[in-house]
Amino acid sequence: HRLSSRGTAPPPNFLILTLVGYKAAGVLGAIVSTLALCAPTSVLTYLAMGVWERFQTRWRLAVREGLVPVTIGFVGVSAVLLQTLHPLAMAGVTEHSSYKEDPLGRLRRTASFVGTTTFGSVADAEAAIDQVHRVHRRVRGIAPDGRPYSADAPELVTFIHVAEVASFLASSQRYGSRPLKPEECDRYYEEVAPVALALGADWAPRSSAEVESYLLRIRPQLYAGPQARAARDWLLRGVARRSGERAVYSLVVAAAVGVLPGWARRELGLSIAGPLDLLIDTAAVAPLTRGLSTALRWIVTPPE
Repeated sequence: HRLSSRGTAPPPNFLILTLVGYKAAGVLGAIVSTLALCAPTSVLTYLAMGVWERFQTRWRLAVREGLVPVTIGFVGVSAVLLQTLHPLAMAGVTEHSSYKEDPLGRLRRTASFVGTTTFGSVADAEAAIDQVHRVHRRVRGIAPDGRPYSADAPELVTFIHVAEVASFLASSQRYGSRPLKPEECDRYYEEVAPVALALGADWAPRSSAEVESYLLRIRPQLYAGPQARAARDWLLRGVARRSGERAVYSLVVAAAVGVLPGWARRELGLSIAGPLDLLIDTAAVAPLTRGLSTALRWIVTPPE
């Protein structure tokens, strides 16, 4: 009921019915008449709120489930594009992965591993790492350039790790709600380095300066060969089929390309020209992506 104009005083109809009940049957009559006024609306309000809460929860869960691929795309596509430039990594993916047949499944497994090793218990993280070791033992062969490759080679583990964590941090810095301070970035690299070592790396960078130095050192070994270009083209086409899905996926890809280092964009043929890249990223891609990121953060936050 709406409060009267005198602040917290009961409304006139409330007082009248209570008084009528009191005149008819005393205190008991006042109680009964008051309940007769309040109970129906209170019960209906309670039931309506319950229905709304269930509807709201189901709606948010449905939308959250539908946007999982978008979330994974934001954090994964940029890393995958960067990883395609390593010919040994790309050979392993091409010859031993089902990414074309089950792309979302592969991305989900990668996202699950990252989530478990970041937020899970020590036991869960160790189990996830053991599972990766079992898979990596089977991934070996000869790359198109004639070199042997093995997924558990320490140098390759380091590269995959750096491509992932550097891309994740770059995406967060560009599209997140609050950019991290330099010391927070260094702390992030420090905290994720043990995962790379547990996966078989001999060394992993523990600061932004070390990540930058590592990429400068390894850059001459990276190039977009035939397998990389095929993976790039497949990623650009995406897995979306309906027009709405394609529109969202196009934004995901544009956002992922926007955080790639300039040299990687040029090597993959994804750069128009330096100034134009900056203009498009700043004026169009970044604002749209931040808007979608804000919506995602709202959707994946459980209702209180």
